[in-house]
Amino acid sequence: MRKIGLLVAILGVCAVAQAGVFLDVVCSNPNDPTFDATHTWGFVPEQQLVWLQEQYLIVGPDSVYVSGVTEGDPDLTMTKAVTNSNGHVWTAYSLTLGGNATFVSGSSDLLPIVSYSPTELVFSGGTVDIGQTLNMSFVVNVPVIGNFQFCLTQLAIPEPATMVLLGLGGLATVLFRKK
Repeated sequence: MRKIGLLVAILGVCAVAQAGVFLDVVCSNPNDPTFDATHTWGFVPEQQLVWLQEQYLIVGPDSVYVSGVTEGDPDLTMTKAVTNSNGHVWTAYSLTLGGNATFVSGSSDLLPIVSYSPTELVFSGGTVDIGQTLNMSFVVNVPVIGNFQFCLTQLAIPEPATMVLLGLGGLATVLFRKK
């Protein structure tokens, strides 16, 4: 019986060793001069967790570059708390991965329906009002040993009525400029 217990313990250690770990993670966007003013982040090595808190000020995509060093083929848990500060109610929110990382899973509080693919998560099924914070959690697999980098692009999707108003405003601008 002791031999079986020892074998199970050895297999458990081997499984953990093969899973890999993140030694360091950095979040940045050198192309966005307001990144540090609108994004706060941290890496908790003991939990293999990256957390991000953000003010979403724009209408359009926003990118976060995630880089660092791994040992093995690890999964990284990421949490995001994104405050709606762009003046429009959101009915969906998408996350897209660039690079060789893939999504494993995802969930959120205000937009509980998740459409999933290895390179995209789309949260929907509710609304995020102006001033509210959308809390998301997702797992990303990084199949790299050593240095890695991937880009996480997010897009807040306004409610359809807002999109129609934005489109009509753009059309009116074009029409009145021609006169």
